[in-house]
Amino acid sequence: MITDEEYDELMKLFFSPDNTPKEQPKKNEEYKIYVAYGSNINTEQMMFRCPDAEIYATGMVQDYELSFNKVATLQKKKGEEAPALLWKLSSSDERSLDKFEGYPHKYKKIAVDVKCQDKIVSGMAYVMVNSKDYNTPTEEYYQRIENGYIENGLPLEYLEQAYEKAEEMVCERIERDNSSISLFNREYLDSISNNDDIAVNAFRMGAMYQQYFNDNDLEAFEIMDMVKEYKTADRFEQALKEIELREQIGNLYCAYGSNMDLEQMRYRCPNSKVISTSYIEDYRLQFNQHATIVKDKGTKVPVVLWEIAPQDWRNLDRYEGYPSYYRKELVNVKVGGVERASLVYMMNKPDFAISPPTQAYLDGIKRGCKQHGIDTGYLDNAYADSIQKARQFQTRCKRPSKSR
Repeated sequence: MITDEEYDELMKLFFSPDNTPKEQPKKNEEYKIYVAYGSNINTEQMMFRCPDAEIYATGMVQDYELSFNKVATLQKKKGEEAPALLWKLSSSDERSLDKFEGYPHKYKKIAVDVKCQDKIVSGMAYVMVNSKDYNTPTEEYYQRIENGYIENGLPLEYLEQAYEKAEEMVCERIERDNSSISLFNREYLDSISNNDDIAVNAFRMGAMYQQYFNDNDLEAFEIMDMVKEYKTADRFEQALKEIELREQIGNLYCAYGSNMDLEQMRYRCPNSKVISTSYIEDYRLQFNQHATIVKDKGTKVPVVLWEIAPQDWRNLDRYEGYPSYYRKELVNVKVGGVERASLVYMMNKPDFAISPPTQAYLDGIKRGCKQHGIDTGYLDNAYADSIQKARQFQTRCKRPSKSR
């Protein structure tokens, strides 16, 4: 990984009009197989760095696992695999890539075996010189890799697992360093049993009663997500109240949309489990591209009740776009004849430009309904209503204004 200053120098080198043209690959030049497992899976980035590179295949690196130490690397582990995109790399592009990867100081080169369908392909990969530490990547860097995974059809669960392991290792490091953290309120923490919550781990770093967190404390633990998410004391207090609320209601969550689908939730919240099905009274389903519920006296929405494991809440929040796209509300549902409180996600602007969902999204909800024996009639009604309201909206937009 190169520094911003080194990156700027490279840009000047590549694009300066006074410079000599970039070295072109020679005809019949031999190519090396380069194994990309991090941000170079992103083809847009790779084409910028190595314009002559060509995709060779996708596959799984054998006996290594993906991990994060701010940036991606591979760690040797017998029997494990890591998704990869293989490139045909010319010697000129390899020299260019060496600079971007910080070779040989930040990254070194190793030979790896990649399983591509029914054959093993040997190639070169960059791995960090210091690959033993764990730290979470920035959101932008992670998104770049995720886009590459999606673009090339690679299994996202490996990426998620690497991120979650980095989070776990960071939290363990925080636990070990408790004695050196300022404003550590052990008495308050002892009253909260869900110590897996990232908000609780953030609380260990102190500054609960200050206007702003101490950035130096946060950066010392290299957890940039906490810097962004818990910058203000108000935001942090809100998170703590939410944890206390979940302590009281037992982590119960109502799913009325695509999170009814067992396969989707197995991927998003692997530690959580289904409790039962139920209804939310005096609400109806509405579509604004995605599903939400709105108050409507006398109607009800079928839901699947999940018990969300503490370590899964953060993932679920991220997938639901909380708190900007969806917010959380408390509703009452009946479970085995007993009324219980449950959290539910509701869209912040449910009536803004109502529009139907995509067919794939709708099919996902229908699949979840069938898995739990829920009749899909209400779903068809909500879909038809969204089409009608979308047409009404388009008609109003096309209607000419009256001249005065």
